Amino acid sequence: MTNFYRKVKDTGNPACNISFSNHLLFSGIVLFTALFLFSCTEKFTDIGINLLPSKDFVNIRSNDTITVESFTEYRDSVPTRNKTYSYLGGLYDPYFGSVSSDFVAQLRLTQRWPSGGDNVIIDSVKLYLYISGAKGELGVDQIISLWEITEKLSSDSVYYSTRDPHAGYYIGSFALPRVEKDSAQTLQVSLPLSFGEYLLRDTTKLFQSGSGEDFRDFFKGVYVTVKEAGESQGKGVIEGGRQLLILPFESGSSAVPFYITIYYHTYKASNLNFNFIINNNSVRYNRYYHDFSSAEPEKRIVHINDGQKDTLSYLQAFYGVYTRIIMKGLSSFRDSLPIAVNRARLSVPVFIDGEIYEKTNMPSPVYLIYKSKEGYNYIVPDYYMSSDFYNGKFNSTTLSYTFNIAAFVQSYLEGKIPEPELIMSLGDNEYRNIIFKANTSNSPAKFELTYTHY
Repeated sequence: MTNFYRKVKDTGNPACNISFSNHLLFSGIVLFTALFLFSCTEKFTDIGINLLPSKDFVNIRSNDTITVESFTEYRDSVPTRNKTYSYLGGLYDPYFGSVSSDFVAQLRLTQRWPSGGDNVIIDSVKLYLYISGAKGELGVDQIISLWEITEKLSSDSVYYSTRDPHAGYYIGSFALPRVEKDSAQTLQVSLPLSFGEYLLRDTTKLFQSGSGEDFRDFFKGVYVTVKEAGESQGKGVIEGGRQLLILPFESGSSAVPFYITIYYHTYKASNLNFNFIINNNSVRYNRYYHDFSSAEPEKRIVHINDGQKDTLSYLQAFYGVYTRIIMKGLSSFRDSLPIAVNRARLSVPVFIDGEIYEKTNMPSPVYLIYKSKEGYNYIVPDYYMSSDFYNGKFNSTTLSYTFNIAAFVQSYLEGKIPEPELIMSLGDNEYRNIIFKANTSNSPAKFELTYTHY
């Protein structure tokens, strides 16, 4: 909008040029003078505005009527190579059923077998598990089982959560110490001397190199499972139990989550040891198994992968079911370009039952994932611009998750992102689940868009 002014010249008009000689009248005249001075300045006017071209103006608009549709979906096989955390055991949720996890990994060497280390007498073999915590029902009796795998793992390969572990030589099943608290601790298990002898059967193979055959060809790796004591055991079967152990494989961490130490002596020396470890550099992958049918009948998820718009949608840890969101109607804005998105806010309320799902135990953050034109999955760009502004956290007052996704919407409108669809996801270290209100519920997800139309 333009402003029109009339310049006032000094013409001797007493209304615009006032002097005071009587100081006794000053206080009374101030108000009178102010009123006259105000009349010497013209107000803003819109005269002539229609003479300007429309391209000189912008229109700021808002829209909160874009429908948000939610669906519960599931993929039973996802890539899980070299995740930050590996898990052993299982958890149960009356809404989601049971989830179990185990893993497959290479053993690596921390040193080369010493020269002159022949005539070895093994004193003991110990397995050490460093866990960052445990979830579920603490204090239960668990059994750990180990197999040697028959395939060599490659850092160039993709490994999926439902992959056959290729278990071969059965090392054995052993009782784990009871885990009574959810805190970092090291569990120690005694392994048979025969396994130590098996690892040392050819000491010329106990080296590691960047090329050619080395120890990883001689002993390809281990498949590790944990089950609750008393459950049936079986190669390649995941049954988990009621407690989940968390093994951290964080880059740069000084703690080794899994290692086997052979303690031995020779005729010339005593108190010797040799280590075989799984660390952040080991090729490894997690396996997950979800049994939705084990949920309580009245709480069980009804619609998965069937395209039905239920009043609830679900998001599960460990790559279980997830919520897919479609912002219906957003595509129509592509016909109104150019548009600058000022704000795009998605609010998704949660279901609280007051028992298992309470406002004090909701996980954060929740990530929004989109699919690129090439078919790859990415977190929305807003998260990388500012994770604080993106939000994705639970608000205990509104009982909802809020996401600011202006950059995502802008990219979609400009054709850089193919579909106005998002997938909700949890981080690798999260074990809690979320139930969202959706579609025709009394308070479904809401999308608010504020934009500038040029």
